Amino acid sequence: MLEWLPPRRSIPGTPLASLHPGKGGRYVQPTWQDLYDAAMVEFDLKKLPERVEAAHQAIRQYLIQKGRTLSAEERDEIDDALRTLVTLIQRRAA
Repeated sequence: MLEWLPPRRSIPGTPLASLHPGKGGRYVQPTWQDLYDAAMVEFDLKKLPERVEAAHQAIRQYLIQKGRTLSAEERDEIDDALRTLVTLIQRRAA
């Protein structure tokens, strides 16, 4: 059974609201959590691999940026997210 994690934050409008220009027309770079949330709510199975890959790449980039400064809580959150993304792809393939 797929474990659903509680939402990290509410995203107004669409799952990709953070990808649209913010106040003043400035582009807001999505966080790994934004991309993870978008993958979690993607119902189009054709788009799901793209969403999962984007979230996975963002997590990898975040890990590179943070280096060894991750807290145990952050590490657990990222591990849970990665496991869930793998499960989403496995279930899609089944």
